[in-house]
Amino acid sequence: MESNNYCGEPTGLENQQVASNSIINYDITAHTINIHNVSEKTTLTLSDISGKMIKQKTLESGNSKMDINDLENGIYIISLFSDNQPGQQLKILKTN
Repeated sequence: MESNNYCGEPTGLENQQVASNSIINYDITAHTINIHNVSEKTTLTLSDISGKMIKQKTLESGNSKMDINDLENGIYIISLFSDNQPGQQLKILKTN
């Protein structure tokens, strides 16, 4: 599995291209993960640093969001998988 790892600075994730032409970013002020330009059915999972899955969401074409305001501060791993693309992983640092 190909992996793109990125540990976000306190300002969050800066528009990282993943899974085809999809773009993902972390809005540190709203505590949301934003995914843009999803071109096919894709599964987004959010895991803690130990690998325990915290949240999962199926994304359809277009744009989507995942709210992580309810999570503790820490490092999380975002994974995107689709039928036609290898999995992509990114790391983010959530702070209040």
